[in-house]
Amino acid sequence: MKNLSLFKTELRRTFLNDSINSFYLFSMILWPIVSFIQLSYNYQLFPIESLKITGIHSQKELLYFVFIGYCALTFFQNIVQSAWRLGYERQQGTLSQIFMTPVNKLKWLYSRTSAMLLGNAWFFLLLFIFGNLWYTGLSIKGLLTVLLSAVLISTGGLIWGAFIVSFFVILRDGTILYVFLEGPQEAFSGVKVPLTISPVIVRFIGSIFPLSYTILLLRNLLITGQSIITESMYFLGINLFLVLVTTVTLKYGELYMRKTGNFDLY
Repeated sequence: MKNLSLFKTELRRTFLNDSINSFYLFSMILWPIVSFIQLSYNYQLFPIESLKITGIHSQKELLYFVFIGYCALTFFQNIVQSAWRLGYERQQGTLSQIFMTPVNKLKWLYSRTSAMLLGNAWFFLLLFIFGNLWYTGLSIKGLLTVLLSAVLISTGGLIWGAFIVSFFVILRDGTILYVFLEGPQEAFSGVKVPLTISPVIVRFIGSIFPLSYTILLLRNLLITGQSIITESMYFLGINLFLVLVTTVTLKYGELYMRKTGNFDLY
């Protein structure tokens, strides 16, 4: 009950403070949609055969291919932007008050991240589900596949979000981390161009971002029909690693604050 109450509190605060404003409307809903339409239009100028994307044989499949990548990207970008706005709470002293309370910090972290994900990415979660149902059709198998994909994209976004929030909590100014993640994550994670046909250096950089593994798993599950065993292992491995690093980072930050009275490590 305490965990549920904590989640409800964070969800209400996130929704009222972050989701009901013009910044959210333009940066997290309208702009991603415009970017998706622009990219889809650009792809239509090229013959399908020249793109050499595995499993893509029609314009409809190509549109769906881009749709999956952009929905996953928007999930992860929403989390990064929401975590970056924690800086305002640092200035107000809200985070300091939370760290001085006896609440379990790890539970607070995942409750906060879940609220951020649901409060800021709800539109694209619904869009992702209905878009998949439009493509796969209404059938038991299609519905189960869509629900599984929704769970996967939400899980990946949640774990990535908690990882990012843990670093924004202990950084005095997270702007550098925000800049480092915002652009490269979109450019090198296979959102627009599959990593399988990208140069080696792009594949190497893309392998750093968990978004790459999420997109690869979702596309193989939903569109290419290939085996997802390898992609599932990568997805599971990278997310377990993120959970471990998140726990260690938050614990270290909490111990540092108890010792010095300040949790600004950098």
